[in-house]
Amino acid sequence: MILHLLVIMTNTIALIGAGGIGSRHLQSLSLLDGDYLIQVVDPSSESIVRAKELLSNESDGRIDNIKYYSDIESLDCNIDVAIIAVTSAIRRKVTEDLLSKIDVANIIFEKVLFNKIEDYFFIQNLLQKKECHLGLIVHDVLGNFIMI
Repeated sequence: MILHLLVIMTNTIALIGAGGIGSRHLQSLSLLDGDYLIQVVDPSSESIVRAKELLSNESDGRIDNIKYYSDIESLDCNIDVAIIAVTSAIRRKVTEDLLSKIDVANIIFEKVLFNKIEDYFFIQNLLQKKECHLGLIVHDVLGNFIMI
């Protein structure tokens, strides 16, 4: 999976959102070899519980390097890669909160990024100001994941 390529040289990964797609990202991240910390943030305790269950039932990956939090403030202050796996309706607010509190080198978004055109410009300016790189995961016509 594309995430394997991006996070191989990192130390700290933040996964924001442990729901449907977030829990699938967590499964992939748990399969990585190396010395890294995965920090999962979701305000919903139910989402955290489901992600943990899915991970223990369907993955052969490591779980000793995964920490779970209910808020962004609990994250380490330097994140190498943040994966924003929340709905597009709240993605701008979550990204803004994250970047106002934590130093993030790289962010990966799912498509559709935002619901409003002004959110694209706002986040573009914010990422430039914070010197944070952007990755976007989309699906091609065959259903494969592509990172652009």
